[in-house]
Amino acid sequence: MIHIDHFAMACTDLYEASDRLRKETGLGFYDGGWFPAFGIANKIFPLGGQTYLEIESVVNPNKIKPGNPITDYFLKACAVPGDSFSGLCLGVDSMEELEELAKRFKSTIPDTKDTVRVRTSGMQFVDFQTPAYFTWSKGLPNFYYFTDMTLHPSGQPPEPYPGLVRPTGISYVEMGGTEKEMSDWIGVPASTLPMKFNGKAKGVYAIAVHTEDGPEIVIHRTNAAGL
Repeated sequence: MIHIDHFAMACTDLYEASDRLRKETGLGFYDGGWFPAFGIANKIFPLGGQTYLEIESVVNPNKIKPGNPITDYFLKACAVPGDSFSGLCLGVDSMEELEELAKRFKSTIPDTKDTVRVRTSGMQFVDFQTPAYFTWSKGLPNFYYFTDMTLHPSGQPPEPYPGLVRPTGISYVEMGGTEKEMSDWIGVPASTLPMKFNGKAKGVYAIAVHTEDGPEIVIHRTNAAGL
């Protein structure tokens, strides 16, 4: 079954952007580590309900190769003042589902050595995904499968910080485009997902999060795919 797995937000300064979002929302984060193949690192905000938000920026410029469409899109997203939503990632429950999606999109499932994320403890986290990140620049999601949900990024505890709120899941996501366009892309009715559509350029515009003891939190950022 297709569900929302996580959101990507690009920024210029990983530390400043993460601290600013925490102060803005009361949501906590932890250090997600770095991606050796890409030269980027992230901080992860669990959102409840096996969903999360990752904030990413460049930490090793030598790994960044301008001229690649995916790299150029990411660098553009990182340069947006005040950060930007760079991607939406949907999840599936089995490798068989992911393989069927790869067939439908005529795409591959990259080797995990190219997608591995390394925590500061040395632990390595892998996922399987399809299609490649090029879908993000079109404002459309790609798909992920995690083999061990006990290690899923949404379930790891945030770093202690005064006054943190406890998120309990996604209320809604404001998306560009239309419900029909999203349904055609993902192959199931978009109405099965907590999405609202504003008819603007495709991509993510806002995330609303339920909290345990307080009001709903709404995170607004620039939609990088719409620039």
